[in-house]
Amino acid sequence: MVVFSVLVAVALLLAQEPLEGLGDWGYAGAFVAMLVNNATIVLPAAGQLIVAGLSASLNPVLLGVVGGIGGTIGELTGYVLGMTGRRIVSAEKVNRRLRLIPRRLFGPTLFLFAATPLPFDVAGIVAGTVRFPVWWFLFWVGAGKILNTIAIAVAARYTIAWLQRVFGLAG
Repeated sequence: MVVFSVLVAVALLLAQEPLEGLGDWGYAGAFVAMLVNNATIVLPAAGQLIVAGLSASLNPVLLGVVGGIGGTIGELTGYVLGMTGRRIVSAEKVNRRLRLIPRRLFGPTLFLFAATPLPFDVAGIVAGTVRFPVWWFLFWVGAGKILNTIAIAVAARYTIAWLQRVFGLAG
């Protein structure tokens, strides 16, 4: 999974023209961009920038929902890495260290990491390592990613409109 993540990030950096073409795909482009963006582990990708750019011409709330769903599916790479890495790291060691986070707060913690710029990859890997139920993982991460992506799209939409007014640019 780490090798796949690195390859995706390198491909994104080397092939930026095809990425720009995702804008022509509208909502589907946002879905794919955020899926790829969140499938990379640790390395950054351009999903949020594509969502921000698309927000000028598409409904930012719907764009955020679609992009957030794509991002949630992409985060499964970290979860799967955690599940497969469980063979390397003893679950008992991870569970002992996670005593700081009560089990009932693990979902809201995933939400917090997904909804903010905190490094979610670590949280996703830990969730897979401790075998946090995948459906609950998708629920909490999906809620956070959708909220985060809506916030990005709405902020970009109004920032673009403001810049157009201030500098007298054509819309």
